[in-house]
Amino acid sequence: MITFNVPDITCGSCARRISRSLAQIGLPAEIEVQIDVTAKQVRIPATSGAGVVESVRDAIERAGYTVRALGPVNAGSPRRACCCSAPQATKLDEGQVSIERAVANCC
Repeated sequence: MITFNVPDITCGSCARRISRSLAQIGLPAEIEVQIDVTAKQVRIPATSGAGVVESVRDAIERAGYTVRALGPVNAGSPRRACCCSAPQATKLDEGQVSIERAVANCC
């Protein structure tokens, strides 16, 4: 699965708003979109092409929601968004923990 972390999904109404936006882009019938309000995620099959991934991301943003990061998630072990899915830091300030160490202690 490809997971879009959408931190501002708070309720079923948010999920419906995202669903309506996704319906407008005309996804192929074989693309099953999963919206998980509790995990604050939108998921599509990993076999979806790059064009579909960008279209889904754009649709979520057009619906008024923020997409923080996206990436693959194991179907058997749903996880909450964490440092593993955060964008990699390009520069560390003095005193910060390195990204490698932060990831090693994550999840």
